[in-house]
Amino acid sequence: MLNLSFYDGLDSSRKLDDSNRVKMVCLNEIRLMSCSICGRALENPDDPLSANCGGDCWGCIGEIEAHAGYEPSLAQVRSEFARGLRPGWVEVAENPPKSWKPCA
Repeated sequence: MLNLSFYDGLDSSRKLDDSNRVKMVCLNEIRLMSCSICGRALENPDDPLSANCGGDCWGCIGEIEAHAGYEPSLAQVRSEFARGLRPGWVEVAENPPKSWKPCA
């Protein structure tokens, strides 16, 4: 059964109309989110690359950080490639700036 609900961040007993409703749709009371870069569903327990990295999936963020030369991400992406999780990934041979650090 499909269960849709709306939430406005205010008192839940208050009657809502379309002019003040924040359209946050919940499906079966679980907010479904997707990566803002590729559209992958986030936090999918069957997809190890779907971790939520601030609204983007680890699949995209890991590749971006690896391409930029961030060593922890590069090591993780190499490991995922070796396990077959990133079949099309190609390591970039460029030398990125040493001062680059990912956003916190």
